[in-house]
Amino acid sequence: MLFLSIVGLCRAGVNEDWEACQKLPQNATQTQVQYCGGLRPFLQKDYSRAIDSLNRAGAQGSGAALGLLGYIYDKGRVAPDPARAFGYYRQAAQAGNSDGMHELARCYRYGIGTARNEAEAVRWFKEADAHGVPEGNQPIPGHTEPAQTLFDTGVQQYKAGNFAAALATFRQAADAGNRLAQLQVGSQYERGEGVAKNDAEAVRWYAKSAAAGEPTALKNLGQMYETGQGAPENWTLAAQLYQKSAAQGSPDGEFALGRCYEFGMGVPQDRALAIQWFQRAGGQGNDQAAYFAKWLKEPTNFIGFRNNTEHNYVMDRLHYAGDFLGGDPAGVTFKSSDERDRFLIAFKSSAVFHEAQTQWAVHRNNYQSCMSAQGTNCQSPGAPPAIPK
Repeated sequence: MLFLSIVGLCRAGVNEDWEACQKLPQNATQTQVQYCGGLRPFLQKDYSRAIDSLNRAGAQGSGAALGLLGYIYDKGRVAPDPARAFGYYRQAAQAGNSDGMHELARCYRYGIGTARNEAEAVRWFKEADAHGVPEGNQPIPGHTEPAQTLFDTGVQQYKAGNFAAALATFRQAADAGNRLAQLQVGSQYERGEGVAKNDAEAVRWYAKSAAAGEPTALKNLGQMYETGQGAPENWTLAAQLYQKSAAQGSPDGEFALGRCYEFGMGVPQDRALAIQWFQRAGGQGNDQAAYFAKWLKEPTNFIGFRNNTEHNYVMDRLHYAGDFLGGDPAGVTFKSSDERDRFLIAFKSSAVFHEAQTQWAVHRNNYQSCMSAQGTNCQSPGAPPAIPK
């Protein structure tokens, strides 16, 4: 898999702006000074310090500053705040900023920080296209990655189906510190694309990219620790990695964190928080997350199972499962699959007992009715089911 959602690569405009900032004339406007003052810490990923100067530039009409502020809150660089991100993108678009127009359209399409409005999404995508940002582009503010040309070459090789050559090129870019290349190398080792499948190598490369803060790598690395692929199973660490990914606004990270709260994997089980994170992922177009959020909002709906193995284990002896599965394990934290398996053993035993008890009560009532009517061949229900130890 080629991570094309992130290999639209870094928006050139930010780097061009920074080059212009370094040549700022003495008669520069206050708006330009404030924007450049915020752009430096932004590129250094010191987002808290960037906000102050960018806000001042935005107040003076800088669409570029307003767009960067939208990005900061959209991607959770300080704290996820979709409503604030939407507000900044709208101001940036109204100020004529093309990337702001594109991101405003995305907010309307997926309901990020506002109600979904496809008509407005189409309108702003057209405006962005007229200003040079087609709908398919995904502008990503930030600095250019090391070995960018090598990475671009690897992308073209991968698209051409030459996975082995692409991997070799991505490795060179990855060795130079390109975090997207590190992510891609990890993915190809995990999937066995152009190389023998090797989960341990996948973990090693995901870890390099995750250490640089790449949100998809954080999510992928978390998944390896959740499943125990290429590294010892560690649900606490997996949840922490998902949290870091989700904090950057990654819909995959948000979805994974929602699952953690849904099932209590590495965090205390919490239906409300699961719904919250599923809604965030759903707001960015993850239909499965949107469905889960809707399902879990009904408090009587069972949370379900983590995978088919859990489902098949619990359900193989149950006939009326919906009546016997019970409530959430609220507040319980499972640190490993072994801990959750022990819970499921007790969970299944209780469900099987309650189902058997109910069926026995039905047979008993039928027997009593038969006897009261002086019927023949009344079938005794036998002894009640034994309480599981």
